[in-house]
Amino acid sequence: MRNFDPNVPLFLQVKEDIENMIISGAVQEDEKLPSVREMARDYELNPNTVNSAIGELLNADIIYKKRGIGMFVKQGVKEKLLEQRLEVFEKEEVESLVKRAMMLGVSEGELVSLITSKYRRES
Repeated sequence: MRNFDPNVPLFLQVKEDIENMIISGAVQEDEKLPSVREMARDYELNPNTVNSAIGELLNADIIYKKRGIGMFVKQGVKEKLLEQRLEVFEKEEVESLVKRAMMLGVSEGELVSLITSKYRRES
């Protein structure tokens, strides 16, 4: 079981968790996902909550259903998810970081140096 954020609907957190598994390679493209019941048991959630997450993934064209067999990850979706996440990262995180750095009087060079240093320590 994972710790859920009480400020975000559970089904969206499950959806994001499945997307993260696809991005990380824990679940491969064209791989069958566990059943709704299995996921509900693993997450310790109501199956309806997991089913809502699955519905979101189907609507987003991330997974597809094979009648009587189960849900599968769509081919090419990892790249699609990475592009979407990068776009959000740039718009929300990088933009905010640059604005705060400018407000604090941090130069472009200093900001790049700070990021490079942190990136190297984390790698």
